Amino acid sequence: MVTSTSSDSEDTSSSNDGSQRELLETLDSAFDYEGRVDPRLTNHDFRSGYVSVIGAPNMGKSTLVNALLEEPLCIATRRPQTTRHAILGILTTTNCQLCLLDTPGVIGEPAYKLQEGMMEAVQGALQSADVLLVVTDLFSTPIPNDDLFQKIQTQANFRPVIVVINKIDLIHKISSSTTKNTDQPKDDETTKTVTVEQAVARWRQMIPQAIAIIPTCASSDDNSNQKKEDPGVTALRKILVGGPDLPAAIRNLGRPIPGMFPADDTVTMSDEQAQQLLPLGPPLYDKDMYTDRTERFLASEMIRAALLETFQKELPYCCEVQVTAFKEQQTKLIKIDANIFVERDSQKRIVIGTQGAKIKQVGMLARETLQDFFQTKIYLQLQVKVDKDWRKQDDKLKRFGYIQ
Repeated sequence: MVTSTSSDSEDTSSSNDGSQRELLETLDSAFDYEGRVDPRLTNHDFRSGYVSVIGAPNMGKSTLVNALLEEPLCIATRRPQTTRHAILGILTTTNCQLCLLDTPGVIGEPAYKLQEGMMEAVQGALQSADVLLVVTDLFSTPIPNDDLFQKIQTQANFRPVIVVINKIDLIHKISSSTTKNTDQPKDDETTKTVTVEQAVARWRQMIPQAIAIIPTCASSDDNSNQKKEDPGVTALRKILVGGPDLPAAIRNLGRPIPGMFPADDTVTMSDEQAQQLLPLGPPLYDKDMYTDRTERFLASEMIRAALLETFQKELPYCCEVQVTAFKEQQTKLIKIDANIFVERDSQKRIVIGTQGAKIKQVGMLARETLQDFFQTKIYLQLQVKVDKDWRKQDDKLKRFGYIQ
């Protein structure tokens, strides 16, 4: 009888491990492609998932996503329905990857094909979410679609829902206006809320299962060089990614507000609770990825933002931007050609302006944003073209990427 020694067994095991590693390395190299997450960089405690940001128009959803990412990914203006697509922003830490989906503002009844496509993007984001982030404002503005809001209330029974009460800086304007008018109606279930406490209480009533209701001020008008991040944004990011400093971030929100967390006697959230929000799993995207959108798409959105800033009426909603050329030159210059499509000849004349004054203004605003984002000089060439009723035609909406 031949017996193997312990040393023989260890040698055999070591040899098998080496063969398996070689085989895995061979397979990894054979199936390698750009953007693929390296499977060897495994972390069994790593978490990743989709966080869908949903709310009524003009609630500051894009501004909030930009603040969480600490990068200006989504265009954000004071105009409602600025966002037309579901835009993915990726935040990767050592222990998790947040895939934030900024969505168009929810409306009740779409008026034309473009709005139908926008609402389909919202529905898709709702279905794919691991966590729902419902963004409202100080006036406790609900989602203006009863069916969708009912779905969110139902979803709260089996997936995490966080409510964000944005624009709490408006409380000072509200306070000054109400002191001048003593005939304000008393608050009840049908009256808009005017304090943070009232807003938290109302949303706790509407979505009792919400794991957190966080007051924030995602935007800042502070022009100083040393901008300080809003404590609500900091606390929200800590809730989503977890970490031992989470309770401290929640304490920095100030005096606890009843209803911020589900239990009456709970005024905070632990790191263990936060780490249960996203499912365990490897990163869904490469750690260096910022978004799945192309540079052309981001450039077109920045040009569209300049249109929204330049024109104050309905006109920007009739406009679409398509980048036809995006070329990086050797002289640290990006050359961008783009078409601005409108629906009428009269709109074309307005966008161009007298002796080209308006289109020049749009170009200057867009170029400034593009240069800041891409950190290089931009040569921007804009043309205005008429594409009649493009918002109402399926083939045009497909070409612009609104419907599949």
